[in-house]
Amino acid sequence: MKNLLRKLSILQKNRGKKVLNPKLPAIVFLVMLLGLTYNIFIVRNISAWKLFIPGRTVAIDPGHGTIDRGVVHRDSGVAESPINLAVSLKLKEILDRQKFNVVLTRDHETQEQMANHKELKRRIDMAVSNRADIFVSIHVNQYPDPSCFGAQCFYNPQKPESKLLALLIQEELKALEPENFREALPQDLFILRESPIPAVLVEMGFISNPSDRQKLQDPSYQEKIAKAISSGINRYFNKDTPKHTPEYN
Repeated sequence: MKNLLRKLSILQKNRGKKVLNPKLPAIVFLVMLLGLTYNIFIVRNISAWKLFIPGRTVAIDPGHGTIDRGVVHRDSGVAESPINLAVSLKLKEILDRQKFNVVLTRDHETQEQMANHKELKRRIDMAVSNRADIFVSIHVNQYPDPSCFGAQCFYNPQKPESKLLALLIQEELKALEPENFREALPQDLFILRESPIPAVLVEMGFISNPSDRQKLQDPSYQEKIAKAISSGINRYFNKDTPKHTPEYN
């Protein structure tokens, strides 16, 4: 009876008052904790997410491969293929930071790749299957006359979008090296002819030229030329127009 009277007394005291559920503070705390944990996860991981912009997929083709070393300087033994790959990897890093979706046709030196038509077709197909918007093939030039120097872009003359991309990249390459007098040129090359998407081939300089050869082996210069190529790519996607078009183009 005493216990019953005590309970009735408590009920009378609490009549008209909102009685807090003793479990509610714990529930509120748990919800707040989960929310805080989620927010911390978002902040820590947002930079790792690749928020790609639709219609900005670039296929980068580091020319040649280990078996096919590309052009090789006879006296020094410096080969084209590793230079192509080094610059291509730097270009990928730059474009990744700019939220491009990047496809590499190769990302290391292997003993299986040979730049014959079958291999070149495989690289084109890889770009197409990954829905690349443009195809950029990276190379190094050579010529019997060691005084020849300078980077130069090539494109298929039957493809206006390829020409536009080549002209824009060429302008950025010339801005990097103002003494470079070269212009983007039409060229009937397999990889440019067979690509169904806008495609250019970038010759970054001449391995036969002492100055070009030295610079192309320098990681800091490789970074600069990768930035120049990326600037041309950005201008293309931003619908920019070349400052001038050479008459023979």
